[in-house]
Amino acid sequence: MSPRRLTETDQQGASKSESQEEVVCLDDEDSDVICIPDDHEKAYSPTVNGFLSPGSRLAPTRSPEVIPDHPHVTQRWDPAFQSSKYLSEDWIVDLERQFSRANREAQRKIKEAEIKKKFHEEKHLRKDQSLESQVRQRLRLYEAEPPVLEDQQVEEDKFPELTDKMLAVVNDALRPQPSEEVLVEGYKLQIRRRDMESLAGLNWLNDEIINFYMNQLVERGEQEGKPKVYAFNTFFYPKVMGQGHESVRRWTRRVDIFSKDYILIPVHLGMHWCLAVIDFKKKMIRYFDSMGGNNVGCLNALKDYLCAESLDKKKQKFDLSEWKTEIAKDIPQQMNGSDCGMFACKFAEYITREADINFSQEHMPYFRKRMVYEIVTKQLLQ
Repeated sequence: MSPRRLTETDQQGASKSESQEEVVCLDDEDSDVICIPDDHEKAYSPTVNGFLSPGSRLAPTRSPEVIPDHPHVTQRWDPAFQSSKYLSEDWIVDLERQFSRANREAQRKIKEAEIKKKFHEEKHLRKDQSLESQVRQRLRLYEAEPPVLEDQQVEEDKFPELTDKMLAVVNDALRPQPSEEVLVEGYKLQIRRRDMESLAGLNWLNDEIINFYMNQLVERGEQEGKPKVYAFNTFFYPKVMGQGHESVRRWTRRVDIFSKDYILIPVHLGMHWCLAVIDFKKKMIRYFDSMGGNNVGCLNALKDYLCAESLDKKKQKFDLSEWKTEIAKDIPQQMNGSDCGMFACKFAEYITREADINFSQEHMPYFRKRMVYEIVTKQLLQ
């Protein structure tokens, strides 16, 4: 291909130009003719690797302005675009809300995984530490002659059976819809279907279920011959921990807690349920955590509460000299991140019944169904 200049006369064979400006044309036998105006710096030149590509047409550079009256050109701000939902502030807010909800759920799962990890690490550590003593103990047992045991009837704390009729009541109560339907009322509380659903599967128990069940334990203690019980609701612990006795002073204006045998305090640690118990019989404040955690701060806060409550209600100092505090360790431990609320409720039920704590993780599915039945019928089975 070689460049040559065409005058106006050379261009008359094709189409006449209105101006006589000179152009440079590039042609060869196998390509189209490409004409370049002298003012080629303003032209658009499609190139391949720095050279003009065959068959390309050069055109003067156009201004990006939009021509409104041109039949094939639309307005830059199309009304349909202006009314798009993606420009709405509500859409942005809704998007942020969705991401916030997803983030909270992700954080919950992360926290649950951390709790599980901590539990299993502590469990394995305890097993490793006691492995040697267990081996030695078993060796001694194998070497010793087995003692002769007489046949004895071992009395166990048998769990009440859930009959088909009871299970039908349970299944009906666990139907999710209508979620706002009130299934049972009592103790100034209402239990709706959405509350009862927290007892299904591996759901976390909510405040309403735990408060209702604790009130049932208090009611059982009013029967003749039963230990007397008082239970604070789930909002007591964060109040007394954060603001002290003064913030809950009026909560017991009609109750003498010093006349009870057991005081139950549900403890919610954000994503984990535990239980604290004030035992007036044994003069102990005990803390029960189904994941083996320690909470000395809770025990100290309850000691301060007892002293302040005694001064406020009885106008006398409370003698703590014979009292002890304990973080219970030899207790059943949960094996998942969902049953902490169930363990807290069953610790309370066994303690106030003064029964040996003999349940384990494997009993939780049974206890969930049993608790549904007990709440719906407002009657404890033991």
